[in-house]
Amino acid sequence: MTSQEILAPAMFMRERHDALDEEFGQINDQLGKLEAIIQSENDPVLMEKYSNFHNNLLNARDTLMDRGITSNSRRQMLDLRGQFQSQMAPIEVAFEERRL
Repeated sequence: MTSQEILAPAMFMRERHDALDEEFGQINDQLGKLEAIIQSENDPVLMEKYSNFHNNLLNARDTLMDRGITSNSRRQMLDLRGQFQSQMAPIEVAFEERRL
């Protein structure tokens, strides 16, 4: 086997790891935009939702960094993406509608 063939699985896993880390970063960026909205509302329920989601996101990202790609890491990302769309994104939509 050539060195390239030997390193191919590791390089593939590194690419998957980097792609997943990028997805975590994108969600974190979107969440950062919502943070200002949530803080301006001064609503404890919204703040709790934001804090819980943010903590889950950080924990999942830390797990990825500590353990690398696992069978759970992609599932965690899909769950977080779904939670963001169902719990966090509507906050921004409601804020925009109310602002108009």
